Amino acid sequence: MSKVNSFLPRLGLKLNRVKYGKGLKLGGWPFIFRFPQASLEIGDDCAINSNFISNLIGLYQRTIIIARGRGRVKIGSHVGISGSTIYARELIEIGDYTVVGANCKIFDNDFHSLNPEERKRIFMTIWSHAR
Repeated sequence: MSKVNSFLPRLGLKLNRVKYGKGLKLGGWPFIFRFPQASLEIGDDCAINSNFISNLIGLYQRTIIIARGRGRVKIGSHVGISGSTIYARELIEIGDYTVVGANCKIFDNDFHSLNPEERKRIFMTIWSHAR
């Protein structure tokens, strides 16, 4: 991996105030994003793989890690993640020495309200603006 390919993803993490420990290895260009009120922490000696040709199982997407709203993502030390999605609106914790397999999806929400009246209200609002 070239120094530029290693430097730029880390710069993105720093600009987005993602906390990460020593020894972080980034393969490819993972999408790691923290919304302003959220927190995202990555422990020591983690490997986040987002390079399509580097995983023998085969990756179907880049690694995506998002902490939205007031959500928190806490990834322990010595964790490996390959081509997976982690999306928190509340809290997702991944313990030390965990391997998140290729193309895995981890969510703490289902992206819509469970209340049918709330879903109807949102749909009607979107529909009225689309006309």
